[in-house]
Amino acid sequence: MNQSNYPDIIGSWDDQTYSVAARFKKAKNSIEPKFGKILARFPVLHHDWEGDGYGYVVEQDYKKLIVLTDHGVPYISNEEELQSKMSEYKSATEKTQEAIDLLKS
Repeated sequence: MNQSNYPDIIGSWDDQTYSVAARFKKAKNSIEPKFGKILARFPVLHHDWEGDGYGYVVEQDYKKLIVLTDHGVPYISNEEELQSKMSEYKSATEKTQEAIDLLKS
């Protein structure tokens, strides 16, 4: 894995002003001196971050809806967003397995 494969390295979730290159540099500067050279990165999904750990299926006027939260604020979602989240989970699982395989190699 090379540096071009490093979107969203380390950086605060609320500071989106960093470019990908700047986040990679920040990660390198904070991790490598203490722990060694970065060989790969993989996503870590933090359940219940900012109170957003659960989604809900609700019924309103005989219609079923999906409700998610964004920093604790509920909003109506849809199947497309849930499918997208499932793709993220699958990708995270695959990348995590790659990290484990790299660790064992």
